[in-house]
Amino acid sequence: MSLVKNIRTFESLTLRDFRLLLLGQLTTSLGQWMDQTARSWLIYQLTGSPLQLGLVSATRGLPLLFFGVVAGVLADRYGRKAQLIIAQSSTLS
Repeated sequence: MSLVKNIRTFESLTLRDFRLLLLGQLTTSLGQWMDQTARSWLIYQLTGSPLQLGLVSATRGLPLLFFGVVAGVLADRYGRKAQLIIAQSSTLS
């Protein structure tokens, strides 16, 4: 029972760098969700076709399918900081 008392759920939020990382990740995720929603809405408004909307949405996932294995190998070889910088820089499209 004493082990449960020693666990602090939000202890990581006391670290300034973690709070900044968390805020940055939340902001990036929110932007990506808004982008996906706006693009999907625009595609449906322009085409009126659920099939074309599905095809466009599916093609956005193709790079994950094709580059997932290569990205896994690179993730094992390089440091976390470099990976984070590259990942955040590549999503600025």
